Amino acid sequence: MRIKTFIFIPILLGMAVPSRAKQPRFRDFFNTFRLRVDCIHYGNSRTEGYALDRIYAEPRWGGNPDRLIDPLDYGTYKVELFDKKTGKLIYSRGLATLFGEYKTTREARSGVVKAFAESFLTPMPLRPVDLVVLVRAKSGRFRRLWKLAIDPSQYKIVRRTPDPTVRVFTPWHTGDPAHSVDIMVVGDGYCKAQANKFRADLRHFVNVFLDTPPFSGRKSVINIYGVLKFSQDCGVSEPRKGRYLRIAAGSSFDSLGSARYLTTRANRRLRDMGASVPYDIIYIMANTARYGGGGIYNLFSVFAADNEWDGYLMTHEFGHAFAGLADEYYSSKVAYEDFYPKGVEPWEPNISRAHTRGTVKWKALLTPGVPLPTPDTPEYDGVVGAFEGAGYVAKGLYRPSRTCKMKDKGFLPFCKVCKAAIMRMIDYYTAH
Repeated sequence: MRIKTFIFIPILLGMAVPSRAKQPRFRDFFNTFRLRVDCIHYGNSRTEGYALDRIYAEPRWGGNPDRLIDPLDYGTYKVELFDKKTGKLIYSRGLATLFGEYKTTREARSGVVKAFAESFLTPMPLRPVDLVVLVRAKSGRFRRLWKLAIDPSQYKIVRRTPDPTVRVFTPWHTGDPAHSVDIMVVGDGYCKAQANKFRADLRHFVNVFLDTPPFSGRKSVINIYGVLKFSQDCGVSEPRKGRYLRIAAGSSFDSLGSARYLTTRANRRLRDMGASVPYDIIYIMANTARYGGGGIYNLFSVFAADNEWDGYLMTHEFGHAFAGLADEYYSSKVAYEDFYPKGVEPWEPNISRAHTRGTVKWKALLTPGVPLPTPDTPEYDGVVGAFEGAGYVAKGLYRPSRTCKMKDKGFLPFCKVCKAAIMRMIDYYTAH
């Protein structure tokens, strides 16, 4: 489960990562510190806006200095940095937000205004910049939502050092964070007596994750950090049961009114813990046996560490947060309404309204001779086609394979299209 919006993207699969010549030169505009802009994203289904909370300078930025401009055009929002002196675009990144998800709910449509804490992370600019946040309209076009002038020499920028109460583990490290996929696994809901449990759960995560294709074929470019700040209580909050716990990263079930949706609203606490390591992706490992999870593109993933389906949860939710993959199922109840309006193409690489050989976005991977639309029958197991039913609706949206980790609960592989999307993202983080 995660935020979605809509745009026509005709040829995502096969899109090359831009050459270095098209990218700004890192040392001309940035140093290796991390700029963190904490803000409040507020509104309802009809209106939204941002307000500044605080700006931080943190230790090392974990991103790829050779890939500063995002080529993929994913996400419902986009953050951009412009060099104030020249007006040049020097950084961009697509993302999604929990507020963006909230505004599709019945509560938001009734007019209730809510506020969600968020952070934008970029490399630290050497001189003044304008930070611009854009939101994608249903037409697919981005429009400006917020602009903030930032002078890196300002005394108001908080120089943040790692929290000494945060423990850092490095169960898998292969190389320079600048050209690796850096995953920060945050243990949430572990009290002091459970330090050994966290280490065991972290080892389990590493083993399952690195044994899952296509990650198993790219182990040499993945770093995994475990980050733990002990919680006062053990476990995860469950509001429907009146269970509100004092835990480090604030993980809670019942997000947006969905019982199994596990997320956090404690953005500042989560980001403060992240000051201890360079990271590209946040993964919250929630200390609970109850089934649940969540994943939002370029925000975070959450999974239940002790559930019998933890291997499925950790990889399925990671597909959302890391590669922008959509849910391909259509029979489970969700909190959102009208996520994919008729006539509008989703931006996600693994679902589409198009279903003909010349228009479906994964046309380069279609199985030769497969009928389109593709009958949802066992004879078409393992082929790449266009199967009707995806994105929470049974009609009008198509998925590339009959079964996939993004569709079916269970220990299934990612389909070929989802694997290609993941590999493209790995290349984006690691290419020189």
